[in-house]
Amino acid sequence: METGESVVKKEIKADPQFDVVVVLGGNIREVAPGKFKSTSFVEGPEKSIGGHSRTLAAAELYKKGISKNFLISTGQTMVDELGIVDPTKPTESEVMRREMVRYGIPPENIEKEEISTTTQTNAIEVMKILRERGYRKVGLLTSFWHLERSMEFFKTQHSEIDGIEITPLSSEDIIAEKSERHARIVDAVKNTLTMEERMANEKRGVDLLKSGKYISKPLGQK
Repeated sequence: METGESVVKKEIKADPQFDVVVVLGGNIREVAPGKFKSTSFVEGPEKSIGGHSRTLAAAELYKKGISKNFLISTGQTMVDELGIVDPTKPTESEVMRREMVRYGIPPENIEKEEISTTTQTNAIEVMKILRERGYRKVGLLTSFWHLERSMEFFKTQHSEIDGIEITPLSSEDIIAEKSERHARIVDAVKNTLTMEERMANEKRGVDLLKSGKYISKPLGQK
């Protein structure tokens, strides 16, 4: 465990709903030299927003006993001014892992997938791990605006032969149940111009996916 990490042990149910919950990366930001955080809800629509809600939601799922195992998916996505990946920066999975540990999930219950850099490659790499581990009941945790496109990508990698059941989980819905304060924050976020633009971008992506015309943008390309 790294310095500064704390684990709050929580008693969980003996029969979790999922074998594992996959937590998709949502971009990270360097908020101070050497200090990184997952994204807030105030990020612009051109980048993933609200990634921090995913780590909060994962902690809630653990505390409620819904899942004790978690798989975070996404590698290095921070690029320099030329759009080149900076290998000195941490992966999204590592930054989110640290946050989830601080929120009470034991580090030994968290696995990282650090190859993927897009939602499309999230699905490819995660499905490999699910098959290798023999997971069958799987939760797919991401932001509400990202769920439909994510599920479409996972469908392209999924086969009934796998025997894997994937259930979409909205991080905002989960944290809204935490308290009235969290519910008010989520409601306010859903009514912002930034979220309206984000949702429009996602709809275009889903439409392109269903038509077979979707092309994932390389890192650094706007």
